[in-house]
Amino acid sequence: KGRELGFPTINLKPDDDLCLKKGVYAGFICYENLCQKAVINYGNRPTVDGTKTFMEAHIIEDLKIHPKTNDYVKLIFKKYLREEKKFNSVDELKNQIKLDIQKALEVLNEG
Repeated sequence: KGRELGFPTINLKPDDDLCLKKGVYAGFICYENLCQKAVINYGNRPTVDGTKTFMEAHIIEDLKIHPKTNDYVKLIFKKYLREEKKFNSVDELKNQIKLDIQKALEVLNEG
């Protein structure tokens, strides 16, 4: 769904026993010893789907990692940004994603 919205994502299958609050996070996705800044969504994607639980990471800098299906990647969660929300329109969701990216960059650039 991310690519269709203009924000391509790396989609991950979260463990069934994952103890993580659903929502949007600032963090990093790491693959083959390289980590990149990312906005990570964990939840049901209520605006576009709302049925299954997903984990997806949108890399917010020049793409340098290219994991393939079934490759192992590591996520590092730095800060919880907000709860999941059902938006009234896809455009409203896109605007919020842009704000999430700005906030994540602020958090991740703090060092």
